[in-house]
Amino acid sequence: MKWKWNTCIKLLITIYVVGISFVSYASEFDELDKPPEGIHKDQIMLTASVSIGLPYGDLIAAEEKFTKTSTYTFENEITKLIYLSHLAFGITISGEYMPIDYIGIRSKIRRSVIIQNTNFGADYQSWKKTLYSDYSVYFGPSFHVSNRKPLDIAVSPMVGYAFATYNPTPIAGILINGYTPPPTQEFSTITYGIDAMLSIFFSGGLVVQIGAEWIRNNVVFSSTPEAVNPQTSQIFYTKQSATIDSILFCVSAGYAFYN
Repeated sequence: MKWKWNTCIKLLITIYVVGISFVSYASEFDELDKPPEGIHKDQIMLTASVSIGLPYGDLIAAEEKFTKTSTYTFENEITKLIYLSHLAFGITISGEYMPIDYIGIRSKIRRSVIIQNTNFGADYQSWKKTLYSDYSVYFGPSFHVSNRKPLDIAVSPMVGYAFATYNPTPIAGILINGYTPPPTQEFSTITYGIDAMLSIFFSGGLVVQIGAEWIRNNVVFSSTPEAVNPQTSQIFYTKQSATIDSILFCVSAGYAFYN
């Protein structure tokens, strides 16, 4: 999957349109003249969000180290060092029920993608490949600081299960002559994380959120991926499991209604 900045913009526009639809729905029931309800007991909140951020951890460091000091020669016979960068993206649908004031039960379905990029400069061809992707489900409590207020801050630690795909050294496999990357790994594993969101409630039940999330993805190899860079003799990785952490900025919109 090739991710570009305009893809993120389209997702943000989609969330905006969904939010406007919620407002229209509320207006049909003459609710727009009421003050914002805020979060409270017996409320259900549904939201959709997009996120973007930076991944780090064992495998990200291994990917960057593997290509360090390696070079690629373009058709014009210019040779440049291979520098890699990574971006993490996420699309999430969340649901939360408030059995009591200040504490909720939250679940979410998430699509995660981590992209690997080359940084050869604007005047040279660049490559973009999917390094990691998964579909995951999460569950956990949500702790709120307000009750029936138009503004709220919530912290949600969550644990989940992911069905994932990891493509080891995808760009090295293209740019380094004589190198064959380890096979693609498909696996399922436990994942976990935490997010903190500022919620702004509007009349009619519309809620808009901004915040951040941290997620740890566990990668499990079917065998040790002891690949070797033929240019530098650098070994890729020598363990059968590793982690990828991501810190992301999130924007979401949704609707809050009574149980």
